[in-house]
This record gives sequence, C-alpha cells and structure tokens, in this order.
Amino acid sequence: MSRSVWTQKTMKASSLIRNYRNWFFIKGHSIIPALMRIIFGILYLWILWDFDPIRKLLFENGTLSGLLSSNVSVTEFFSQGRYDSIWYYISIVVASLTVMGCGSRLMICLTWLSMFYMHCKLDPIMFGADRLLLMVGFWLIFLDCGSKWSIDSIFRKRKNQIELWPIRCIQIQIALMYLIAGVWKLFVPEWRDGSALFYALQLRQVNRLPIVELRNFPNLISFFTYGSLGIELLFAPFLCFKYLRIFAIYSSIALQIGIFFSMSISFFQWIVGWSMLAFLSRKPFKKRIEFGTLKSMLNK
Repeated sequence: MSRSVWTQKTMKASSLIRNYRNWFFIKGHSIIPALMRIIFGILYLWILWDFDPIRKLLFENGTLSGLLSSNVSVTEFFSQGRYDSIWYYISIVVASLTVMGCGSRLMICLTWLSMFYMHCKLDPIMFGADRLLLMVGFWLIFLDCGSKWSIDSIFRKRKNQIELWPIRCIQIQIALMYLIAGVWKLFVPEWRDGSALFYALQLRQVNRLPIVELRNFPNLISFFTYGSLGIELLFAPFLCFKYLRIFAIYSSIALQIGIFFSMSISFFQWIVGWSMLAFLSRKPFKKRIEFGTLKSMLNK
C-alpha cells in the first residue's frame, strides 16, 4: 500500500471518528432533560403508590406508626423490616424532591439508588418496565436536569444549552432494547407462525379485548403479531436513515398505544413513552425528530 493511499485512509478514519464524536458529545436545550426529570420522579412515586398495598405483606411492621410504637434493639429493628419501611418513606421524599428539582442531580441519584435497592430486594415481582426505568434513569444522573422548571433554577444562573451526551446513551439503549427483543422473538415459534398475540391475549388478567371475537380473525392477529415484530426489528436500523427515522419513532409510539388499549401491563407503556422523549429534537418544540446518521454527518 502506497503512502498516499495510507494517508487518505487515515484521514477518512479520523474524519469518521470526529463526526461520531461531534454527534455524541452535543449540546442542546434543557427543556427535554427537565421534562424527563419531572416524569421520572412522578413515575417512581406512582410505582411506590402501586406497591403500597402489598408492602405490609412483604415488610413486617410496615406502617409509620409501627416504626415509632416500640423500643427495639438494632437486631430486631432490621429483622422486623423497619429498615425497609424507612426506605419506603425516604423514597417518597427523594422522588418528590426530584419532581420539584430541589438539588436535582443529588435527588435523581438518590432516587435511582432507591430504585436499585427495590430491585435487589423484590426482584421476583419486578417487571420489564421497572428495569427499563432503572436503566434509563441511570443516565439522568449525568444530565443537568435542573436547569429549567426546578427550584434549583431559581437560585442559580439558568443554562439554555447543556451537555446532552447522556441523551445519546438513552437513544442507543432504547434502540438496542427493541433490536434485542425482536431478535429474541425470532427464536420463539409462536412469533414465527404469527400466533403470539393470540396467546398473549389469553391472559385474562392483562387482556382488555374480547377474546371470543378475536378468534374469528386469525389473519388480523397474524398481521398485528408480525407488525409488532417488524417494528421491534426495524426500529434501530430505520434510525440510521434520515427519511425512515420519523417512521420508526411514530411506529414505536403506535405500538405502545396499541399495547395500552389491548393489554394492561403495569407501567410499561408509560415508561417506554417517557424514554422516547430522548428522541425529540434538541431544539425546543421543533417538529423534526432526530437521532443522527452516518450519512448525514458525512454530508455536512
């Protein structure tokens, strides 16, 4: 290989790395991070509220009055679940402060640690949506989510432009979530023969549609089964093409709306919808949705 050819290839590689770096380490408006912070806190408060009815079954002496009613030793204190009850009430406080934006970065971190403890303690009853909230919430720790719509913004200089590389991490994570879910379903016979949706709707505890009527439309069931599988498989690849990107975003939103009206799966649709805020343009209220593509970067 001649020296000139090697130099040319090196320059192209350097340009490619520089373009990816510029795509990843971007600055943008603080509205989307602020909105994600508020909804993150509200979602966790909702989870805690939903968890409260079974808390007394899982934790002994779970009420606040039970915490204050008797004098016990340190060993009894931890063995009777009092530590878990204190965790519960502290979690409500830190999640509320996250919503209000009081010490935003610290409160988001404490909220995430509270969620992590909940997952470690109660992993058998956790849903995929809870894990998604935990994973996406991790990146909010590195975002300046308190620059707008927060108590913090009252006492410090507001920043209209902030670092948004954690938003890129969330975008990549959501794309991988769809892609891995779609690839995994390819190995399930029910998804390959188009009957997965029918079997999913047999679960009466989550079904919202009349099962008897659906049995009369096997082609419709197959269409929606393959449609949802196609959306999951093509979401990540479509994000890499400028004119298909918005179709991928809208298809994902339509999929979650369809799941919401057909099945009751705890907080899944709300949490996925919240995470999709990361795909909004970094310029406020701009209609265009962007992810960044190799082709568009090379054409700049």
